[in-house]
Amino acid sequence: MQKRARETIQYFGSLLIGSLAIGTGQKVWSSPLASSYSNVCYHEETGDIIGERIVIIALERPYVIYQSIEGEHFSPPDMVVLMKTKSGFSFKIEPRGENTLIFSGKIEHDRIVGSFNGGHLDALGNSVQVLPRRDVSDIPGCK
Repeated sequence: MQKRARETIQYFGSLLIGSLAIGTGQKVWSSPLASSYSNVCYHEETGDIIGERIVIIALERPYVIYQSIEGEHFSPPDMVVLMKTKSGFSFKIEPRGENTLIFSGKIEHDRIVGSFNGGHLDALGNSVQVLPRRDVSDIPGCK
């Protein structure tokens, strides 16, 4: 039962991210125009999927697709403009019912390391997000 639920969530998660990038003419996870970073994992005991995804897409200007996943709650992905900074990049999201959040980070050693303003914690409870480069359909077990 849990395996089937996990496969369904992986499929729809991939479909959702892929459908948002239809303008590239390719699937996000195989596109030279996009890079996917994720700390999303499967919690074996509860059967939940938790974590965050950041997909950077190079269209006429760079965009970020950001999604936070907490158990059965999948927030709709936000697609926003990526802003370059002196130390890396940043982007703004406006979660429903919350203040605007600004993520500041950089890509180092094939992963994104960064954090949101105001001490905002990610879906895993961390103040600093570390998201390895990973296919959006790759959802390993939580450690």
